[in-house]
Formats: sequence, C-alpha cells, structure tokens
Amino acid sequence: MEHTYLDDELLPVFNQVMEAIRPEDVFGSISVLLPLREERAILQEKRDCLATVVDPNKYTRLIDAQAATDAAARLSELYKAAETKLQSGSYAEQQHAHVLVSGNVRYHLGQKIADGDISVLYRAIAVDDNVSNEVILKIARDSKANEYLKREAGVLAYFDRVHNRHTVAHIRPTLPTLLTQFVAEEKIILVLPWYHGHRSVRHIVEHFGKNLPIAHAAWIARRVAAFPITAKIAGMVHTAITPEHLLIHPVTHEPIYLGWGSSQDATRAKSLTHISKHYRHWYPPEVLQKNPPTHQSDIYMAGKTLIYLFGGDEQTNTLPAVVPDNVARIIHACVEDDPNTRFADGAELFNELTSAIRSVWGRKYQALTFDT
Repeated sequence: MEHTYLDDELLPVFNQVMEAIRPEDVFGSISVLLPLREERAILQEKRDCLATVVDPNKYTRLIDAQAATDAAARLSELYKAAETKLQSGSYAEQQHAHVLVSGNVRYHLGQKIADGDISVLYRAIAVDDNVSNEVILKIARDSKANEYLKREAGVLAYFDRVHNRHTVAHIRPTLPTLLTQFVAEEKIILVLPWYHGHRSVRHIVEHFGKNLPIAHAAWIARRVAAFPITAKIAGMVHTAITPEHLLIHPVTHEPIYLGWGSSQDATRAKSLTHISKHYRHWYPPEVLQKNPPTHQSDIYMAGKTLIYLFGGDEQTNTLPAVVPDNVARIIHACVEDDPNTRFADGAELFNELTSAIRSVWGRKYQALTFDT
C-alpha cells in the first residue's frame, strides 16, 4: 500500500502510530506526581484525539479506510501498553521529572498545557514542607519574553491590590490570582492556581470537534462576549482575547479570563510590540496597522473567538449555516474592519448576544459533560 497518498489528516497520525516502538512515542509526556486516575484521564484523552483521526468509518476511500483500520488496531495495542506502564510507574516520561526550586518550595513540572509565543505553561506540584498543591507554572519562553510576564505580574498584583475598593471587585472572581513569582535560568516564572475542572475554549472545541452541541456553544459564547467588558471594567485593553485565554467550568459555567501579559491601560495604550504568529488573523486591521488598541479591538478579537467557537472560519469570518441569523449578525458586527462600525461597547455586544441566544435556546441551564 502506498501511504503517501493517504488523506492529509490521516497520513501523519498513521505514520506516527505505525512507526512507534513504545507507547511513549505516540502519547509523549503524561505527567508526574499526579494521582493515577488523572494520569489515566490524560492518557485516555490523548488516545481519543488520535482515535478520532484513525476511525475508518470517517473515510470513503478504501485505501484510507484500510490504513485507518490498521492504525486503530495498533493504537489500541499502544494504549494498553501505556496503561500497564502507568500502573507500574515505568512509563518512561515519568522518570525525567523536571524540578524547579524557589526558596523552600520545589515545583515538580508535569504536563505541558500550553505552548505560546511568549510563554509555556505547565501543570505542576508545589511542595513546601511536605505539603503539596497543584499549580500552573507560566514560564517565559526566553529572557526577551520576561517583559510580558513582568507586565502580567503587575496587572495581577493590581487586581489584588484594588479589588476591595474598585469596580474590579465585581469581576474579581473571573480574574486569575498570582500566587508568587520567581526567576530561574534568567526566565521569569509566574505561579498561578490550578483551576480544577476548568477547560479552555480551545480545549473544548478540540475535544468535541464538530460534535459540540450548538446550544452549549451558545452559553459559552456569552462568556466570550463578557471578556471585553471584563477588560474595560479593569481599565484595560486586553489585546489577546483568544480561545486559550478563556477558561470555562463546564458545570458551573464560571469563566476565568487569562493572558494579561499584553494588556495595557486603556487611557495610555500604545501600538503592540508583539503580534502572535499563530493568531495574526485574530488581530483587527487597526492594530496590524500599528495603531493603539482600543476597546473595539478587544471586541474584534472576541468576535474571532466566537467564530471559532461556533465552528466557523476565522480567516474569512464565515459561520456555519446552523448558526441562527440573528446570532450570526451580531458576531459579524464584531469583526467589521472599521472599528467605528463595531459595537460601541462590550456591554452592548453582551446584551444583544444574550437576547438573541435566549430567543433561540431559552434560559435552560445545561451542564457540558466530557467523556474523559
């Protein structure tokens, strides 16, 4: 069989699975110092993502279906082997735990949970006098990225400093908390809480793919629409409203708004010094033209995130036909090229979107359930 001509999505996964010698070759790093049930959940989630690609039922060409069948069988073997190694503690990636030390606290790095232009995020265990807590370590990618993490640390400290006597008090539960910070290998490292149960919008979309029920996308959309309001109440322009920077709890629906390293005081905003390569098409024209970002710039990026959430094309700003016209109209108004034709205020966007969503799906509470 000539595998060069396999489906574009199938080919790299087929090669990875069929050429693997050990389960670690496919599943990579799992975690360290986490309960076995959580390590299994991480493994299962990775398996499920791959299994979606090697499902023979999704392919119409015989060559693709046969290759997918073979890869699915091999993936099952590797998954069973990985489960056995996790149970025995011999999973190879477990043997190389990276530890960072700050004062009396030892941070045991586990699963990498995000990999961005400026920083890398790890799930970690902080151990202090034999007391352990799960945290997130946000590590500057290099010393040049330190200025952004330093800025974020300042913003988060500001949130804590003023929230009892400021309008920030109304939004404080939706903002991240800086536990501490330190420097290692000339890189600034921020220590944030591990938000149990929360999932990023990107994680949710990637987990469900095209099977995310639109009614669930609708209630998540209201949390996306609230992002620009949150930034405005805090007196900031966020400038980085992307699917990774919004965490959602699938049961309580509570949001956490992340990624404040590029944010600026709304009254003194200057042109951005960094544009994410991965999200370049997320930025509004005025920002790419080196104009200072505004509240309308945040609304534009929220609109792009809404298009992504509903399964649309963020490059062309098109939405699937399943999105009701009244909802689509509001989302498209967010991504107008001219900032003056976008919503004048995040509250206006939120209120209109809420009204449109409730006119279609009502106000019934829905818990989003995951298989893993």
